[in-house]
Amino acid sequence: MTVKGVTYILLFFVICFYSKVFCQETSEIRVEVNVYPCSDANSNDGSLEILKIEGGNPPYEIHWFGYKVNNLNKLRLEGLCKGRYVLIVEDKDKKIGKFEFKIDCKK
Repeated sequence: MTVKGVTYILLFFVICFYSKVFCQETSEIRVEVNVYPCSDANSNDGSLEILKIEGGNPPYEIHWFGYKVNNLNKLRLEGLCKGRYVLIVEDKDKKIGKFEFKIDCKK
């Protein structure tokens, strides 16, 4: 069964979380992510897939956080249940973008 995803393009201005690193808040990091919902409330067949990262200064480090997901650095997460997931993108200059995604159920 193919689940059609919804593409989210989010823009989040750079925030510096490091106390010892000087950061300029003049650039921005943008991500394009497909969000695939769960088939029902009791399943864990949702997924998130990063399609594109732009802005800032590549290369990027990525970190996902959420239910049963802790600091994973994959472009695609599968086997996800309904809930909220956070993506942290850090560029070469230690600039950070934070993005939040919500996986819902189709039923």
